[in-house]
Amino acid sequence: MLSVSLFVALLTTHYESESVVSDNLELIKRSRNHLDYINPYPNTTLTSDYGLTEHIYFTHKAYNINAKFEHINGHQDDNLEYQQLSPKAQLNIDADALAGIFQKDHGTYLPKVQMLPSCQLF
Repeated sequence: MLSVSLFVALLTTHYESESVVSDNLELIKRSRNHLDYINPYPNTTLTSDYGLTEHIYFTHKAYNINAKFEHINGHQDDNLEYQQLSPKAQLNIDADALAGIFQKDHGTYLPKVQMLPSCQLF
């Protein structure tokens, strides 16, 4: 969802877009909840993907993105044909397929991961 947020941020310099779609329901819930506060509560800093949630929030603030978070069920193609799915579901399947190809080709590469700007060390 962070990559989508950054993509939307770049897109908003040319187009208006307000929808962020993900099949990660927990991340959607955390992102929606974060709209109600600026400074994180101590218990939110202990959740998994805390840094990711914070970076999504700060990306939206920095680029004035008034995002509408939308959940899309993952793996809908298990029960329906690709053509029968909504465009958002099709894009989700395409993104999963591309991620799988990348992982297959580059999965053994383990670079050092930099800290996200929203999670600076003091």
